[in-house]
Amino acid sequence: MIPSYFNRIITGDMTPSILSKRKSDRRYPIALPVRYAAREEGVIFAKGTGRTSSIGGKSIVFVTEQPLLVGLNVDLTMDWPALLDNSVPLQIAIRGKIGHAEGNQVLLQISGHEFRTRAARIAASKTTSLARSIVSLT
Repeated sequence: MIPSYFNRIITGDMTPSILSKRKSDRRYPIALPVRYAAREEGVIFAKGTGRTSSIGGKSIVFVTEQPLLVGLNVDLTMDWPALLDNSVPLQIAIRGKIGHAEGNQVLLQISGHEFRTRAARIAASKTTSLARSIVSLT
């Protein structure tokens, strides 16, 4: 008998069938880079980067660096393409559980999300660049 842990791993090449899951959730073909941390019972199982292939209100399909297990909890962040007040960059942090997986493509069922401003990160990057410029002048 195969342990249930191994039954949760679905292998194979990426096929469109993962996109047909949860048809009640209208998803849109949007490709954005993401950062994720997959965990089970509070322990980080995998961290990495990937790219979305479709985004909906209840789920996101994205491609990962390595296969992930169905049922893992995932914290996913991505830079949001729209600006707050046409000037402030945003990041969205999404929590969810992997509901389906085929190879490195997973369907994340969203349980919550929040928008954050990216201004602090951008300002820190500019300060570091300015400091490097000053050091190189001396």
